[in-house]
Amino acid sequence: METELLDKSDIRAKFRVTIPTELVDVGFKSTLNTLSRQVRVPGFRPGKAPEGVVIRRIGEDTLKDEVRENLINNNYPQAIDELGLTAIHVNFEAERPIQGQAYSFEVSVDLYPVFTLPNLTEITLDSTNRSVTEEDTKNAIDQLANHNATLIPVDRAISPNDYVLVEPVSSEGASAPLPIDLEHAGDHLVKQLVGNKQGAELEVTFNDSDTDSEANSLEVRIVDIKEKELPSLDDDFAKTLGLENWDEVTTRVRENLEAQFEQEDFENHRQEFVEKLLEQTTFEIPESLLNRRKIHLLEELAQNLSQRNLTIESYLSSLEEDGTREEFDSNLNKRVELEVRRDLVLEKIHDTLGSDIKDEDFNSVLEGLAAREGKDVARFKRDRGESWLTSYRELISRDQTLSNLVREKVTAKSSIIVE
Repeated sequence: METELLDKSDIRAKFRVTIPTELVDVGFKSTLNTLSRQVRVPGFRPGKAPEGVVIRRIGEDTLKDEVRENLINNNYPQAIDELGLTAIHVNFEAERPIQGQAYSFEVSVDLYPVFTLPNLTEITLDSTNRSVTEEDTKNAIDQLANHNATLIPVDRAISPNDYVLVEPVSSEGASAPLPIDLEHAGDHLVKQLVGNKQGAELEVTFNDSDTDSEANSLEVRIVDIKEKELPSLDDDFAKTLGLENWDEVTTRVRENLEAQFEQEDFENHRQEFVEKLLEQTTFEIPESLLNRRKIHLLEELAQNLSQRNLTIESYLSSLEEDGTREEFDSNLNKRVELEVRRDLVLEKIHDTLGSDIKDEDFNSVLEGLAAREGKDVARFKRDRGESWLTSYRELISRDQTLSNLVREKVTAKSSIIVE
């Protein structure tokens, strides 16, 4: 076999493979032997019919098609290795081979992009950390009190802070009631319900978007109205929460807020680092990678729509009718490129700096995922399969590498501030 590189860029390559006559003839012979055992010829046992009879039975074009496929599959991977290419998608230009002649075919491949990471030490983080204020603590305590409020039935029209129970109005039988805490509902929904009394029937929409209004509209009946009686913020209330006194409640609330803010701050630092990293890393992306990600996102959208009894076809048709299909496609393409670029850059960082997650840490993650599905870890692993486990482990390891890198930068920045 001879291999000739015809063209190469950072993300594409084209090469020719030439197979000598003797190997082509071997390909014809082995393919014909295989087909003769598979094709039933009247009057002959499988594999015993003369070659000419078998060829007439299956047709010369079919034989050549099979030989072509075998010659390509048996030789192009070796050619890719010899040329030192990292292929992610292949396309062939290949005529049918002729017995007794050398055979050539051309291969076009998409390659993983070749690029260099910027100097990671020069990427600085500008986002700041949040401090817990008295107002933050007060708001959190208000939410805690609201969550533990006593609900008291009232015989009056709905007020903005009430707790309301509604049920769908349907001729198909009883449906489960839907509880709505108006204090935490959107203004759009609150305005529709306030002023109505128990037993009233009305059609409500559950968001303020003009799109897809039919899917979000529902005719409901108001079943019950309750007002909330908030608990006194004192030691007695603290004891209902399992704490000794009100000061301990305040301390615990503040500690929880500090932990929440710390996590949110770290996520902001990660996001800022990734954004700056992508700004400083430019490269071309193969079309096949973009198409693969686009198909994945559209499949996810179709699955989400199916849960609302909609199809991807009807959704896209509605976009056409609204004149927003072009905007949808543009936003989808931007998201696709951003996600693919981000993955490639983070994979390179992991290959450069990263290490594999420890077995015990990975098993701990799997235990959490398995518990969500009500399974033990062994069954969860069997159901997911080795391929998924390997891919997920790589994803977790990559995320760990990014977090460690950002954590080092945050620590270094904090040290500078302290000094």
